[in-house]
Amino acid sequence: MSKVSLRKEDGKSVLNGTLIGGRFRLIERLGGGSFGEVYTGVHVHSGTHVAVKIEAPRKHSRAMLEYRIYSEFNECAVAVGFPQVYFGGRVGGYNVIVMDLLGPNLEQLFSICGRDFGVKTVCMIGIQIIQRIQCMHSMSYIHRDIKPENFVMGVGGHSQTVYVIDMGLSKRYRDSFTMRHIPWEDNKSLTGTARYVSINAHRGIQQSRRDDLESVAYLLFYFLRGSLPWQGLKSQPNDYRYTRICDMKAKTSSETLADGHPKEFAKLLDYVRALKFEETPNYSFCLQLLNDVLTSRGETYDYQYSWLAKLDPRWAEKTNDVESMEEEFLDVNASSMARYYHRPSSANASQYQTMTDEEFDRPFGQKGADNSWRLCDLYNIDLSF
Repeated sequence: MSKVSLRKEDGKSVLNGTLIGGRFRLIERLGGGSFGEVYTGVHVHSGTHVAVKIEAPRKHSRAMLEYRIYSEFNECAVAVGFPQVYFGGRVGGYNVIVMDLLGPNLEQLFSICGRDFGVKTVCMIGIQIIQRIQCMHSMSYIHRDIKPENFVMGVGGHSQTVYVIDMGLSKRYRDSFTMRHIPWEDNKSLTGTARYVSINAHRGIQQSRRDDLESVAYLLFYFLRGSLPWQGLKSQPNDYRYTRICDMKAKTSSETLADGHPKEFAKLLDYVRALKFEETPNYSFCLQLLNDVLTSRGETYDYQYSWLAKLDPRWAEKTNDVESMEEEFLDVNASSMARYYHRPSSANASQYQTMTDEEFDRPFGQKGADNSWRLCDLYNIDLSF
């Protein structure tokens, strides 16, 4: 699907100058997805920076679905790791969400780490991801689009926390009042990202809790191995490629995926693949497997992620002060954020340097030839409406 332009001829947003929800103004465009665009915004009274998602009018609004789900989680005191939403509704005929401006996603951080998180970091983020999915399931939702881009880190005092985003494909798997589970169905179209969806999802079977967790297992193997065996298959049309991916997943054993890595990851995949359609997963068992890996390696869950030392060599000495590191890294005015970048190799230079037009125009999320990253790439916003 082609991108939807929500900008005027002068390049400004159709909502430029509009006071959204009576409190927020747009600052700068960050990027666009299939159904809309994302901007940085600011609370006109507090000066707090936010993310503003603008979606073109459509019959079934994914943006408004996301807003409703986020709102439910925001009302739950124990729901940690979900963005706070501040406004959701129609503005000037468009669907708009105002939400937390969060940090980099796991795919970006994986690239910064040279596609090598290390076992400890994989276990730590895996534990948080399973906890987030467990929380979603406890509130009667399944995510259905588990992938690295949909897990982001917080900022400031929440920089240690993994957040789950993009609820546009989420759905209820049970009635929230009667707790009656949705019925088993087949001949369903593929929903999610082919690289990570479950084998049953490939086969057209209605997704349930087990499918989210199988996707999490593939995600963790991706971080452990650097890639998955079924990546890079080139076939036309897509349906044939998806069939090939499904066949390869089904033929690839957990032992093969875990070769050279802790056996607990194979046990995790075996467990979630064996779950029944309506079965309640044993989340504690899944979490214990990852904790066992840390214990067996003499590691503790200390939030010292592998990327902390990668962002700037000097921060390797500050690994016990994550909040300070994030404040130093993100203390840039959001209105000029996109034209700044960070050079990890320039230990004695200013971290924040103005970009040339050529550097600014490079594709979103692409590292520069000098190993630099733009701050707009590291300030992650979910762009896939």
